[in-house]
Amino acid sequence: MKVVNCDREIENMTLTGKVMGVFESRERLDAFRDAASLRETDEVEVFEGRDGLQCLKQFSESVEGFLDALLGDMESGMLKVFMQAVERGAVVFAVPVESNERDELVRVAVQHGAKHLAHFGQLVNESFEHLTGDQPA
Repeated sequence: MKVVNCDREIENMTLTGKVMGVFESRERLDAFRDAASLRETDEVEVFEGRDGLQCLKQFSESVEGFLDALLGDMESGMLKVFMQAVERGAVVFAVPVESNERDELVRVAVQHGAKHLAHFGQLVNESFEHLTGDQPA
């Protein structure tokens, strides 16, 4: 699994089909990356620091972000949580995942200290904050 920073066009960014969450440090993200049983070619999008915050803000203000806010409270609420996490120095990650791999990925993320976990599916979004003790967004 390779880590990519937020340097792509915002227009190409989507939440759909991804598990997203927060790690308090890059070291926890690295440990998760090493333990996750994903293919070598799978990418983990990383949002950290000023650039990561700017990327999340731009996305939330984009057309898709607008539609997410209009059609679903979970997306806009979680984006706010993710932006606040990056502002305080945490690392937000997004991993594209097939539905049959989702639960294992969530389990490994929780084991490595992830918070505010959510899966943004094609039709249904699901929060896993009950597994981590977080308050819902």
